[in-house]
Amino acid sequence: MTVTVTTGAIHGLWTVVIGAPDGRRLEPGTYDDVARIPGPGQAHLEVTVEHRGCGETYGSFTVHDIAYGSRGYVESLDATFIQHCEEPTAPALRGEVHVTAPPRPPDPLEVDVTFAPGRTTLGDVRKVLTLHGTIMCSRRARGHVRAMVEEVGPAAFNAAGNGVGVGAIRVDRCSTTPTQWVLDVESVNGNPFTGGASSVQVTASSRDEWWTAYMQRPVFARDAVSTKDPIPTTPTTDDGASGITGLVTRHSVAAVLIVLGFLIPAVLATVAVTRLAARRRTRL
Repeated sequence: MTVTVTTGAIHGLWTVVIGAPDGRRLEPGTYDDVARIPGPGQAHLEVTVEHRGCGETYGSFTVHDIAYGSRGYVESLDATFIQHCEEPTAPALRGEVHVTAPPRPPDPLEVDVTFAPGRTTLGDVRKVLTLHGTIMCSRRARGHVRAMVEEVGPAAFNAAGNGVGVGAIRVDRCSTTPTQWVLDVESVNGNPFTGGASSVQVTASSRDEWWTAYMQRPVFARDAVSTKDPIPTTPTTDDGASGITGLVTRHSVAAVLIVLGFLIPAVLATVAVTRLAARRRTRL
């Protein structure tokens, strides 16, 4: 674990970094083997002024007292350090670190995602599934929604094989108010979606900026939801039917194209038959 303390002073912005070896938690005691870029078993010590520091550091630091809160939050710290720049025999820089943090850090960011299976639609022309849902964050953040879809219907339903797809979308204003998200999922294995039974898993994530800065590593809040049962194979044109969930519906435009696809050949066939009958009567 590493603690970074930054403070303004007469001579500029000072930053002191101290850390226990191998990512362990800082505990009271003296750490003699230190380095600016610590190796195995070494502690971390680095002092900079206005972002200028040593290429190599030597010395030690002593943690006299430290108190932790939730998630490793440092509520208080008393430490002293001795740093030699570039060589162990260089003149020593001595200092003290005293930290008293607010007693309660911000609560970890939480994300909640929902998926509305009843609004899943299948575009018949492009064979793209469009998914709908909402996302909420416990405080203002940027969210990301990712969906994985896999058809699990009988192989005979799609001679080419079942479609598998992934889609993602960014939600810039995730807050305590539910925000609608809509994303398209295209097949990634070359097999188009056919409207057969599909399993869907939706995952939402958001980076917790406060805890990321504090922990000095990415900290994310995540939530996931999936269909308990596969989406039924029977398509429907009603995406809001009461008591019906998980239906793959078809866009009205695509439905019109399908109807025209059947009607146009039928009309042409009727015209051809009529002309043929007229020619026979002429010959007689």
